[in-house]
Order: sequence, then structure tokens, then C-alpha cells
Amino acid sequence: MTSRSKKRPTETRQAAIRRREQRERQQAYRDEMRDLRRPDRDDIARVWLWQSIRMAEKAEPKHRDWMQCTVLEALKAQGFDERQSEIALDELVERYRQSNKPPFRRKRHLNDVAD
Repeated sequence: MTSRSKKRPTETRQAAIRRREQRERQQAYRDEMRDLRRPDRDDIARVWLWQSIRMAEKAEPKHRDWMQCTVLEALKAQGFDERQSEIALDELVERYRQSNKPPFRRKRHLNDVAD
């Protein structure tokens, strides 16, 4: 038996302990954020995007076009397909355009927390 194979079970146990501790820390953090009713990055980004799209609808066409091009260029730089990005953005804008109320689901777990 090599020294590497002797170490492996210990390393695996240690890795399992680290993963378990990380899961516990993450769960405690999520519980605290829920108790505080603090939005996370994605919650803020969804609302920001929705408001930005609504504002762009009222803007001059050149500003709206600039915003769309900027978003599409950033998606392309990340490696996304240019045409598929345009389709996805158009679909999202259309969905947001069709409703005056926010197109988000209510965070029901926040209803359980007293104001």
C-alpha cells in the first residue's frame, strides 16, 4: 500500500467534515437573512431589471437601443450565443412589458415573519 492510499481515507473524512460545516454555516446564514427579511443579490437584480426595462420603455429609442446593445455585448463577452441572447432578452422584455405589476412570485416564507 502506498503512502498516498493510506492518506486518502483521512483526507476524505476531513473533506466531508469541511463540507458539512460549510453547509451548516450557509444554512445559518440563509436563516438569518430570512429572519431579517433581507433580499439577496438575485432578489435585488430581478427588481432592478424589471424597473430598468420599464424605464427603458419610456426612454427615447436611441437610449433603449443603447441599453439593449450594452446588455447583449456583455452576454456575448461571457460566451453566450449572440442570437440566442437577443431572443432571450426580447422574450424577457415582452413578458415584463405586458404587466404593470411586478412579475415576481411572492416570497411566502417572508409572510411567516412578523413585521
